[in-house]
Amino acid sequence: MTKFDVEVWANRGLGFVAAAVIVVIVALIF
Repeated sequence: MTKFDVEVWANRGLGFVAAAVIVVIVALIF
């Protein structure tokens, strides 16, 4: 596991969380 791999997985995790938050916000608005 290299530093680059950790950054890639962290970015994927943040992207997934951001997408989930956007979906929840849209669901609450509509």
